[in-house]
Amino acid sequence: MNERERIGILISNDDGLYSEGLTELATILSPWCDVTVVVPAGPQSAASHTITLHRPLRLHQLDEIAPGVPTYVVTGSPTDSVVLALDHVMKETPPDIVLAGINRGGNTAEDVSYSGTVAAAMEGALCKIPSVAISLNGDERVHYHVAALAALSLVCVIARAIGRPLSAKAGEMVPEHIRFPGDLELDEGGEGGWPFMLLNMNVPDLPESEIKGWQATALGKRDYKDVVVPRVDPRGKQYYWIAGEEVVADDPPGSDLRAVRDGYISISPLLLDYTNLPDLARLRMILGSQGD
Repeated sequence: MNERERIGILISNDDGLYSEGLTELATILSPWCDVTVVVPAGPQSAASHTITLHRPLRLHQLDEIAPGVPTYVVTGSPTDSVVLALDHVMKETPPDIVLAGINRGGNTAEDVSYSGTVAAAMEGALCKIPSVAISLNGDERVHYHVAALAALSLVCVIARAIGRPLSAKAGEMVPEHIRFPGDLELDEGGEGGWPFMLLNMNVPDLPESEIKGWQATALGKRDYKDVVVPRVDPRGKQYYWIAGEEVVADDPPGSDLRAVRDGYISISPLLLDYTNLPDLARLRMILGSQGD
């Protein structure tokens, strides 16, 4: 039972404490929500769903990243940060929503498999908490405020759906064309609640006026060349960088890649169950009744 008067939000990320997107998100949300920040002590991009089992973790409380926002760093991965947050820092008053981000750069297509940002949100969803990974998609990465406003709009809708609405003034902060649409069709606070446990959200790195709205999307697909780059160190020994240059992107209409390139906020529902159900049915047909 959550005893907070206001909705509780856990924010984590994979960029660590010194992230402009983290500060912007906490600052936008803290006047309307009880926000707690628990993040890795340093950058953990591409950490995926790594969890630390073979060395101790340390948790340090630091100065508030925004007014009224308890702030902690963990000497581990994004997943470690969410685990410590839910099972220790916020154990007595668990959050209503988990947000991961705002990430430096997009998490679209295959990036989702490697992303520490998505993994942090996934850990929240595994604990049955509505969770959203939020990324700013672009090269310059300057419009974090726009992404934070979009996130606030989505939080307003989730909060209403689970019966813990924010002040109407929170939604009024968000320009109309950036507001998450369709909220009146949700079962607000009823049995249906919020139906999406894990969402991946990518916001184009564009000025507020150039955002065209929201699109529900599937994951696109990228191909790369020169993924492994060999080099030689000053002692003549070879080492390698895993890098890669995008050469082909499959971005049909309805994909996250196309939506972001066209100026829309992309939002994709992700699965926690990796089972390929059509192939499972085929295997059961092949194997017949074995094991029954």
